Amino acid sequence: MEFDLDNQKVIGVIDHKLGVDSARIKIIGLIDQSKTIVEMSEQQATDLFPPRGFIFGPSFFNNKSFSGLTINDVISFYIEENVRVEEGKDIYKLHTTNHNVKNLKTKARNIFGFKRNDYTTDLNCIKVEDDNSDGDFYGVTDKYIIGLLRMKNGKIESVLPHRIKQWDIDESNILKYKNIIRLKHEPNGDFHLLDCMDNKQLFDWFRDKLKLIEPGYVKLLDAKAKWRTEIPNYFSVSNEDECKIDKIRFKRFNEKIRYFEILSSEIKDYVEKSDALGIVFKETLENHKLELKRGYLDELEEYKLEIEKQKNLLFKEINSIQLEIDKKKKNLNEVDRKITDVNSKFDEINKNKERIIADFAIIKDVLNFNGVISQNNSMIENSFVVEFVNKHNENNHLFTKDEFILSIKYQLSNYNLYPNFANKLLEVICIYKAIFIKDIRLGIAFAEATGNSKYIIQHVEPDWLHFKDFWQNGLGELWQSAFNNPNQMHFLLLEDINFSSPECYAKPLLDVISGVRKCIPFAKIEFPNNLKILATKSPTENPSIGLPLYKQTFSGWGAVGFSIDIYKKDNVDYLVSTGYITQESFENFKLDEFGEKNIKDDVLNEYIDLFDEI
Repeated sequence: MEFDLDNQKVIGVIDHKLGVDSARIKIIGLIDQSKTIVEMSEQQATDLFPPRGFIFGPSFFNNKSFSGLTINDVISFYIEENVRVEEGKDIYKLHTTNHNVKNLKTKARNIFGFKRNDYTTDLNCIKVEDDNSDGDFYGVTDKYIIGLLRMKNGKIESVLPHRIKQWDIDESNILKYKNIIRLKHEPNGDFHLLDCMDNKQLFDWFRDKLKLIEPGYVKLLDAKAKWRTEIPNYFSVSNEDECKIDKIRFKRFNEKIRYFEILSSEIKDYVEKSDALGIVFKETLENHKLELKRGYLDELEEYKLEIEKQKNLLFKEINSIQLEIDKKKKNLNEVDRKITDVNSKFDEINKNKERIIADFAIIKDVLNFNGVISQNNSMIENSFVVEFVNKHNENNHLFTKDEFILSIKYQLSNYNLYPNFANKLLEVICIYKAIFIKDIRLGIAFAEATGNSKYIIQHVEPDWLHFKDFWQNGLGELWQSAFNNPNQMHFLLLEDINFSSPECYAKPLLDVISGVRKCIPFAKIEFPNNLKILATKSPTENPSIGLPLYKQTFSGWGAVGFSIDIYKKDNVDYLVSTGYITQESFENFKLDEFGEKNIKDDVLNEYIDLFDEI
């Protein structure tokens, strides 16, 4: 089987949800050059769409173009290569920019219990497998396709007024996946028209037709039989379809009417005129009475047994509930006792508080507690504050790179930075885990532009000597939060990274970024994709405040803002954005291989103004 990626559509079932709003779609067929749906085997799907016959639908359930589509819907669509596919993941994805996605709405369901009696059927005998949801569908048996049917509040009806059509099964028109069935197109060809009126509907229909012939006939129905000869005249004014179904119904009614030809008055006359017939009639009635009585007595006995059974179950349930209540009461009494004890102790302390305070003051003076308490408090307090950028509007998800760049431009302008620097800033942050920035406001502006992130601004202290100093001052907090919230971006903004020696306090982090280590101490987990470290450099000359920075120390780090004027003015008034991005959206902004190489070349130029040695 061949497939033209650019010109052919595929058929798939929305199988399950991935992450927050993406979908995984199982391929079950394709549309060939003649616009015909061709079903695909499991092996063919796996061969054409590795590794397992699925394609990836990024942000599928959040795309307004696909609103109304849900799990188990069968759709046709175009696909494209998933250029950023990870090993073992689907190599194709849904072409989201092409809105030509169609839902195959010719729904079918497996049915059982269908029986045909000449040209009639009873819909009450038909049952469906599994799916009892409301909606129109075609019924499928091993021999026939029946329709069009409608499930409404658990009851099967005909869509056409009291009639359905029956086609011989056409396996080539049926598309199946697990318990999902669709017809590739509406059934066509020869069919049988079946009446599906019940007896009451048939009688009401007959009375309406009889009124068309002669309204008075309805009143004379039980007294005269002339109407039988007039019925055929009705067929001359009916169209072909109506005539067919009406013939079926007249035949049905004619069979029913035979049972009513002997009226009750005639039966009464026969019984009164014949003693023997009267005796037989009365004996028959008595026999039926006895049979009915026995039947009702048996049914009543069954009801009594069932009621007794239910009664015993209820008593057991009541006893169980009572035991639970007693247990809770016992626990409550125990809690009340403990509360009473605590209140008693509290009253005792309250009565003697003046003495206790005075005694404690003496002990504090003796042991010089002032210095100890002050020192402990300072150790408990964090040296950092976690900043939150919360979503303003849950529904305003920024899907495209252009939308996000506009948000960055607004924030850069808000911090008096060059707005047109937004694109370069985004591209560098997309590529690198850790980046040197010219001004800490670049990092703050970027974090605010996401509309959904956490960040910490941490100044490096001169007394940081060990990695533990770094971990306990912001890095550990964001590292753990990034793993707990994988679709939210996190930023650690380090001011004056060279106030202390990075070769000492940051060595494990530098090793992870350069690829020497896979995991970091304390956390023992890999670098989270949704964490970015943005650092500024303290001057190393004129005035010489920070320690020298060496290029070989920061292998794998990016840099941005050092080779251009990031403080240019822009007279454009950018509108504030209330949208947000997720980590999944951010990863879609990554450059292709050629664009990434250009950015890395630019970063080498930034190094010239950044490091003290090249």
